[in-house]
Amino acid sequence: MFEHLFWQEGDQKQEAVAQKLAQFIEGARHSLHLAIFDFRLQDETLRGTVVDALKSRAATGIQVRIAFDHTRAARKTQLGSDPAPRGTQAFIEEVFAGSRVQVRPITGSHLMHNKYLIRDGNTAEGAVWTGSANWTDDAWTVQENNIAIIQSRDLCFFYERDFGELWTTGDIQNTGLGDLGSVRIEGHELDVVFSPGEGRRIDHDVAYYLGAAHRRVRLCAMVVSSGAVLGALTDVIQNPAVDFIGVVDATQMRGVEEDWSRSPASAPKLKLWNALKPHLHGKHSHPYRDDGIHDFMHNKILVADDVVVTGSFNFSENATRNAENIVAFHNRTVADAYTAFIDKIAATYPQLPG
Repeated sequence: MFEHLFWQEGDQKQEAVAQKLAQFIEGARHSLHLAIFDFRLQDETLRGTVVDALKSRAATGIQVRIAFDHTRAARKTQLGSDPAPRGTQAFIEEVFAGSRVQVRPITGSHLMHNKYLIRDGNTAEGAVWTGSANWTDDAWTVQENNIAIIQSRDLCFFYERDFGELWTTGDIQNTGLGDLGSVRIEGHELDVVFSPGEGRRIDHDVAYYLGAAHRRVRLCAMVVSSGAVLGALTDVIQNPAVDFIGVVDATQMRGVEEDWSRSPASAPKLKLWNALKPHLHGKHSHPYRDDGIHDFMHNKILVADDVVVTGSFNFSENATRNAENIVAFHNRTVADAYTAFIDKIAATYPQLPG
């Protein structure tokens, strides 16, 4: 079973997302394992819907564990990383104090950037909630995001292994190594990969899918700073047979450009970016401030012919060293749905200047 949710700024999906998430949580009979980068729900209704659902399941004796990012010191120094304000630890400790929900900060030299929830992962009814969306008010309202809900015990095996590594060590170091595989869902192949252990593999796979595309490519990404992905995209735009539409966060990429321009070693990437840039649409989000509006174009989606890649992984060099996850659907119906979503976003935002 597979479902997807996606939205763009203005769709006002926050209550729908919260209700859908609460329903997913309430379906748990054995365990709920959450790995989350940013979890801060300030709206009282959203907070009550999600937090109460988690505490309620824990109160029945179900194992509820939350592993959250605690790599704050390095956050602002990482090129192409998702900016996020401090506050997840304080929020989690406040709302789950006195409950049976177990929480654990995850440290490391890079980000614990996952956004997945495993429900009853070791049972036949196991399911995963994953995608690009953090659990924040802004993520569900003024950002563009997507969520995939996948019921598959075989898929849960890989997510449970990754979560177990994070929970046991409390650090992203050495997690994800060898954590990759393929399962079949409703007759279609689905690949799953985790970083940092397999971060280079993800980067390679994204570039491979781009290089193998013959008909269409759709890109919807906060940033694109991976040299391999930039190179593959510049090949795509030179192929007249491939229908290409792409969207990035223009504000975030402006910061990446500025960093590149100060480093001679980044000149090849800047050259690739300058060739690609006029072929993209860009969302001009607000510059990052801790206390500002966080309205980034936050998706991390690639459609290459009938393959869809999505998850928490930005198409950046830095993402290979974070704790991340991606799924790749080999399914034309899914690819058509994501293509329509990206086309809708692209129609909203202007093309970037050359």
